[in-house]
Amino acid sequence: MATMTKPPVSPAASPARLQDGIPLLAVIMLTALAASAKQWAYPGPWEMLGWLHDFVGLLLLLMAMFKVFDLDNFVSNFTRFDFLGRHLRLYAYLYPALEVVLGIGLLSHYQPEIMYIATATLLSFSALGICDALIRGLDIGCPHLGRLLGVRLSLFTLLEEVAIALLALMMLVIYLPSV
Repeated sequence: MATMTKPPVSPAASPARLQDGIPLLAVIMLTALAASAKQWAYPGPWEMLGWLHDFVGLLLLLMAMFKVFDLDNFVSNFTRFDFLGRHLRLYAYLYPALEVVLGIGLLSHYQPEIMYIATATLLSFSALGICDALIRGLDIGCPHLGRLLGVRLSLFTLLEEVAIALLALMMLVIYLPSV
């Protein structure tokens, strides 16, 4: 007679543990250090808007790089939670390229208003899909760090997307009065 065992609770459905956020935290801290190093290299005083451009731009490039390392796995996971990716697989393949364009745009200070709005929009839309997936208890690898670092889709993934979107909006608020 077979014994019945309770199915394991998926990491996505369980509360986020601090150790689950360590890989993402390491990426964020190293990106912040790189952005700070760039600011120290610039002549003149520390500029918050310049630091934000560097930080968000570098972070977007890193996240795109992690996705490209295992593009098929990224697309597989992304199409399971992203509202547009579910219906248009091509969007999932293009998503890392969109992050690269935004990252380069921010680092080069190209069309700042457009970059801020596009970044906030892209990441907010992604955050909605992540939120929906977490509510549904979807147990998948984090599309950013997924297989590479063994990270699951979690509250940390959602917080990262929301934080970057908010930083893009902060840059817009800082930038607009100077125009």
